[in-house]
Amino acid sequence: MNFERFKARLFEYGALRDRDEIESASESSVEPEYAEAWPNDIDRRLFIALRNAGFTKLYKHQADAIELALQGRDVVLDAPTASGKTLAFAVPMLNELIRNPKSHALMVYQMNALASDQLDKIRALCDPLGITVDTYVKDTPRKKEIQENPPRILLTNPEYLNAAFLGWRQKHWVPNGFLRNLSSLVIDEMHLYHGYFGNNMTLLLRRFLLLLQTLEVSPRVFLSTATCADPKPHAIALTGRDVSPVKPPFQMRPTRHYLFVNPEATDGKNWSELSLRVERAALAMLKQGIRALVFCPSVNFLETARRKCVRLAEQHGLDASLLAVYHSRLRDDEKAEAREDIKCGKYTVVFTTNALEVGLDIGGLDGIVLAGFPPNTMSAWQRIGRAGRNWKSDAFVLYFAMNDPIDQFFVSDIDSFLNKPLDELVVDPENEHLISNHIDSLMDETNGVISPEDEQVLGSAFYKAAVEAAKVYRPRRRRRGTSPQFKLLMKGLRGDNSETYDLAFDSDSEPIGKNIPAAWKFRHAYRNAIFTFAGKRYQVYGHSDIRGKRKIFVEEAPPAIRTEAAFRNYINEDDEFDSKEFGAFSIYYGEVNLNIVFDSYSTVEEDSDIVLEREKPEPNESEFKRFGLHAFWIEHLTDHTDPIALYTLLQLLRVGAWRILPSDRFDSSAFLRPEVNTVYLYENHRGGTGIVKRLFDVWPNALEEGIKRATNCPKNCTTGCPVCIEPAKTWDAGSGEINKADGIKLAKQLLDDYYKAT
Repeated sequence: MNFERFKARLFEYGALRDRDEIESASESSVEPEYAEAWPNDIDRRLFIALRNAGFTKLYKHQADAIELALQGRDVVLDAPTASGKTLAFAVPMLNELIRNPKSHALMVYQMNALASDQLDKIRALCDPLGITVDTYVKDTPRKKEIQENPPRILLTNPEYLNAAFLGWRQKHWVPNGFLRNLSSLVIDEMHLYHGYFGNNMTLLLRRFLLLLQTLEVSPRVFLSTATCADPKPHAIALTGRDVSPVKPPFQMRPTRHYLFVNPEATDGKNWSELSLRVERAALAMLKQGIRALVFCPSVNFLETARRKCVRLAEQHGLDASLLAVYHSRLRDDEKAEAREDIKCGKYTVVFTTNALEVGLDIGGLDGIVLAGFPPNTMSAWQRIGRAGRNWKSDAFVLYFAMNDPIDQFFVSDIDSFLNKPLDELVVDPENEHLISNHIDSLMDETNGVISPEDEQVLGSAFYKAAVEAAKVYRPRRRRRGTSPQFKLLMKGLRGDNSETYDLAFDSDSEPIGKNIPAAWKFRHAYRNAIFTFAGKRYQVYGHSDIRGKRKIFVEEAPPAIRTEAAFRNYINEDDEFDSKEFGAFSIYYGEVNLNIVFDSYSTVEEDSDIVLEREKPEPNESEFKRFGLHAFWIEHLTDHTDPIALYTLLQLLRVGAWRILPSDRFDSSAFLRPEVNTVYLYENHRGGTGIVKRLFDVWPNALEEGIKRATNCPKNCTTGCPVCIEPAKTWDAGSGEINKADGIKLAKQLLDDYYKAT
């Protein structure tokens, strides 16, 4: 790929413009260090199979990880994408399977796409050795055959680890010998388990490891990650096991060229300008024959951008069939077909979300387009790692910034991104809300028998809750669909799935999309709403909820119009976990409830932005309530605090917290209650993920970071700007006026009171 020629093509098609602020950088290739020899204790049959498969030498980090695992140690391998992590955990796993013909291995992957992709790699190593391997996930055929005669290796996901391997342990997985002879447990892409999902995963893994302990089974555990700042503590938090860390001595990478673009400020900036630049970049890539993934901030953005790009491609005489979409809300069969088409190179440009952030090993990708900065730097590097998976080839990263502080921070200082340390991930195995969700499953799996030695596996908080639950536990007769593991699955391991919808034309037709979250339905699929899904535009004409089968009914949308909705938020405090007073203000860590009010929606002419009609929502669509959200809040105890200064203080805290805490930008939101002089940062997942719990202890550091960013703003602004403390343009955070000087003054007053009190 000729990068300079591609850059010129981007200008030609209007993806880049002369008045844009553009920062560029290049990184030369750094190849991995090779090991001097293979570890000694590899079975000869495996060694021959590996050599025949083309593995003639190992990277040093692979050899180190294999050596430790062969010694029986639990291992966490931290190495970049395309650095051979699969081989590192496959060798000790296969070695044990060869030497112990009765043994089995279980490999846990965060997404089915990742499991399917890895299956082909593992099978290529297994077939010459006569070792059977298969997936056990939702779309696996022959499930009954697998239950009766399991293969030596199974690849699964967290949901099936919970519902199948734990929920149906006594019916299938203990009698068939799979769990009684489990010698290896692999947890790939460990960095994906953080926040709400990570908290659930810690409890799930502890339940699973306790079951194995009851069966007197202790498999070797192997974890891997590409983007975790300090993998050992995170691996220990996830599993409760001691692990030996392995990491290459330096950061391996291919040659990469970076273009960080702050688009020229126009009236159409923000969402529409971002979409325009992405569409034009896709045209340039089509013309140049450059293969890339375009990572979009939402499914709505993705579908709209791809639809417009198809039209533009046809106008420019380009082949629009080379454009594709991939996201999690496609049907399972559509996703499976799309994955195969993407892998075999059928498409040039694929518009996607985080659904392709990990897993799919796509050869021949030239680059990555980031439409807005991802939720965190870890996610950004995962996406960047999808391209240039050959140390000998060049790759590009094209990043278009949105108009918010996080995007503007990185686009204005490319070195801050390239040199920023990776995130230290947070999980909280003491999350009381999630422990309460898991406790019924644990009682079922232990038959209500909890021993003191179980505390080492479960951790103190989970163990104490289990001891109390065991006092009142009574076994119940199980009926299909009533197991506690199934009920936990319905609540959602990745987020609150207590209420989801299918998208359909009518009650009798097959769904167009499945598992639409209730929050998405409230915001985007209200009655008469127009939205794009799977490349097509639909308008909602009704909803249905019959015996728990919830559906959104749609029809083809009229052309040239869109809908826009207006919301208001209210918050109230429900419980205080901790509080401290510092003179004129107090801080709190606790639980809040959020009430979102749907005020109205407008029908807008797409080309002119003229509002054609403004209407009120249906009464049953006017509110959406979210309970049990963990929050950190500051209450200023003076009677007459300037609301604008308070709001500025809130944004200083929000921006600073994101800089020092390992959180996705969508993990938390901000809220102001000026009538009680209180500012809130609350988490968007019920029960908390540990972010605001940590903020309660480190809030002065976050506020100082926010002040520092605002004071040193390169724009020299006086009222706040996207680079420093402009409010986030999200429906949760709201919007308000910024008075930079008064906000910084108020923040410094709070810090002075804090330091005097401490």
